[in-house]
Amino acid sequence: MRIYFLSFLLILLHSSASYATEGPEIKFGKISKGELSMTHSALDSSASATVLADFGRTKINYTSHGGFQLVFTRHRRIKIFNSNGYDWADVAVPLYKNGSNREMISQIKGYTYNLVGGKTEKTKLKSEGKFLEEYDENNQIYKFTLPNVKEGSVIEYSYQITSDFIFNLQDWTFQSSIPTIWSEYEVEIPEYFLYKPLSQGYYPFVINEQTKSSGTYHIDTRSQTPNDISQGRSQARREQVSYAATKYHWAAQNIPSLVEEPYVTTMNDYMLKVEMELAGTRFPGEVYKNFTTTWEEIDEELLESTYFGDVIKKKGAVKSQVDALIAGKNTLAEKTAAIYQYVQQHIRWNRSARVSTSQTLRKTLDEKSGTSADINLLLITMLREAGIPTDPVVLSTRSHGLLRKSFPRLNQFNYVIALASVDNNQILLDATDNACPIGVLPTRCLNQEGRIISEEPGEKWVSLMPSQKAEGATMATLTLENGELSGSVSRSHTGYDAIRVRRRVSRENGVDGYLTKLKENNHSWNIQDYQMESLEMIGKPVKEKYQVAFQESVQEAGNLLYLTPILVNHMEENPFKSEQRAFPVDYPCPEKEFYMLNLTIPEGYQVDEMPEDMIIALPERAGQYRFTTKQVGNTIQVVSRYNIDRMRFYAQEYPQLRQFYNLIVAKQQEQIVLNKVN
Repeated sequence: MRIYFLSFLLILLHSSASYATEGPEIKFGKISKGELSMTHSALDSSASATVLADFGRTKINYTSHGGFQLVFTRHRRIKIFNSNGYDWADVAVPLYKNGSNREMISQIKGYTYNLVGGKTEKTKLKSEGKFLEEYDENNQIYKFTLPNVKEGSVIEYSYQITSDFIFNLQDWTFQSSIPTIWSEYEVEIPEYFLYKPLSQGYYPFVINEQTKSSGTYHIDTRSQTPNDISQGRSQARREQVSYAATKYHWAAQNIPSLVEEPYVTTMNDYMLKVEMELAGTRFPGEVYKNFTTTWEEIDEELLESTYFGDVIKKKGAVKSQVDALIAGKNTLAEKTAAIYQYVQQHIRWNRSARVSTSQTLRKTLDEKSGTSADINLLLITMLREAGIPTDPVVLSTRSHGLLRKSFPRLNQFNYVIALASVDNNQILLDATDNACPIGVLPTRCLNQEGRIISEEPGEKWVSLMPSQKAEGATMATLTLENGELSGSVSRSHTGYDAIRVRRRVSRENGVDGYLTKLKENNHSWNIQDYQMESLEMIGKPVKEKYQVAFQESVQEAGNLLYLTPILVNHMEENPFKSEQRAFPVDYPCPEKEFYMLNLTIPEGYQVDEMPEDMIIALPERAGQYRFTTKQVGNTIQVVSRYNIDRMRFYAQEYPQLRQFYNLIVAKQQEQIVLNKVN
């Protein structure tokens, strides 16, 4: 037996690029022949485009008519290599608004540069290429498209945003889905404002400075002397006010593209970026005003909200429905199950993830459809009406991003579920997914911790760790005859694997559609007598049984027969393609897969070669793979066991995890060789 122990070693990654401490001198409109003649990115030869340079700057100005304003300017230059990069010529600039007050964009310039006959040809952005789009109640998007973009073009644009919303200081992203050669951001903050910078990402800044500076504001005032008052006149004066300031300066160089990887929350969690939060203001002659939000203040805001806290206080809309559901139910567990199953099976989720409701509970009941908040706040209200202590839990779904507990913000949450107390047990409930049994959350919710929104004292954070694994088990009993493998296969799906199958059956419009897809994905299988059991019994394993002939699974060469024993649910390729990974691997839940083959070989054949037994073990019991074979008479038994028991692996552990999967893929491709002896 071959045994592999994959020990995690600290790997120091050194870049061969030389880092500058000062940015490149790039002036708008000054395009070099070198930029125009570039054919690929040195950071990624497969990239469709690359950011040549991206400069941003934010200052806080003062005007007598408008008071303090944020002024943000941006200048960006991008090289387009092929047609897949054309989308970078479509620019979308978000603008915040509140009532009649809104951020304003101005000084928009844009050009496309092409090398034509050895000369630079430039095409100007015209007014017809710009338009403003209403997005929602608080957001607009200003869009424009750079013209005449071709393979090899360089596009360049700049704009300015003026904002009265001092809290909305522009964040800056140094990384995107294409490589970035240089990205730089400067922010100057006068002493009257205190902002907290928050940076994230897995690449170093080449400039990360905080320095002191100063500036001057000119303030126009009007004053009146006693004589002016008697004559109804006033005098305009301009006063000069000096202030101290803090200047922040960040820059990043040669940042690779942020490529979509498997087993992540959202790629935005790992993007190199800087955010600025307004912590407070301190004006001359005034006391310090704190703008930093606490989690307790967020709790209070939600409890007082018309679309959250008030909703779960209005029980009248659900009383008759609840009375009918719990009639004859004696225990809290029975009542909880009845209400949960009703909401889960009768109210359809419209795929919108929200914290607050979009409609009344009565409308959700009548229309039998709603957002995640409509459904789960309805569930909470009904459970409370039935006498079951239940509180809302707000969370961030995996696709929305990791929750930063040290950075309290309501917009970190995008989803709400229920926490019910039943017979001294706390049960997390989400009624949006009709494939999830009671007490099992959809994988989208399995994202660290959620916050209990309650007026009661006590611990407010609750773990969102999965309560089940994704488990699959396959038993195959096959006979090799006339060069073909055939026999019976039974497969069991448990936990999150059962949820996945139930969703797929629903998506394929039933078992027949599911079977059709199974045959399409395995065109060389001849499946007969297919059966699926326990599909409607939510919480029970889903079982598949069928007779099958595996065509084209045996290769003949003279007296030798070659066959691969892992025939069902085998690992065809390593899910981790990248050689290196700068951020963690994040599994939503533990995984387990079992496979057993009992193979009867024909008379007149003997085993010439079989795969060696093997154990691959990850440290600290994080995961393991076992492969064993044995022969008794003319029967060969092959057993394959795979499990991942830890859900997070860090960047320095990635090479060993990737090798773990490489060894599994290679082992599952090994063949049994039979030799004809008479």
